[in-house]
Amino acid sequence: RRLSPVPVTQLVYRNNTPGKKLLRHWWKLPAWREAVQRVLKSGLADAQLAAAVGVGVFLGVLPIWGLQTVLALYVAHRLHLNPAAVILGTQIGLPPITALWLYLSAEIGSLLLRAKFLTWPATQGSSFSWHTLLEFLRYISVGAVPVALIVATCSVLLTRGLLNVVRRRRARLPLLRRALAAGHLDES
Repeated sequence: RRLSPVPVTQLVYRNNTPGKKLLRHWWKLPAWREAVQRVLKSGLADAQLAAAVGVGVFLGVLPIWGLQTVLALYVAHRLHLNPAAVILGTQIGLPPITALWLYLSAEIGSLLLRAKFLTWPATQGSSFSWHTLLEFLRYISVGAVPVALIVATCSVLLTRGLLNVVRRRRARLPLLRRALAAGHLDES
């Protein structure tokens, strides 16, 4: 860092340095909760946040590992979306659920290319071959886009509904507190 010819921005601030803590404790739940709260308080409309999450989910389901976050930041910049919401959406492509997306992509790809569901080599008694692997990769690459579109559409609808419920509830809280303080409502 000291040998760099250009100034380097500090990504992790230490010792109560003023500024945003971008990458500090990203693996802990409170950091994710804070990120979600920051996105909710960003002042964007429900449709804008839902679109950002949908784009992130679309990119998270695609099998482009290693490029998902970089591509998500680029797309968020080009489409003028909230980058934090897009990054939160890409987290649907984390390893535990990636197997489901790969299986669905292979099945849909086989259905689109051969008009029938996939037959797995292990059930046919055949051994592994490179031809079979390349065939699966072709099915996955063809089927990933429709699966990503379906999952992204569902996530947009779900995010829009959840944001609507959360924001209505938050808007109603101050009214309830004032009514309780004035003695108009029972606390039970």
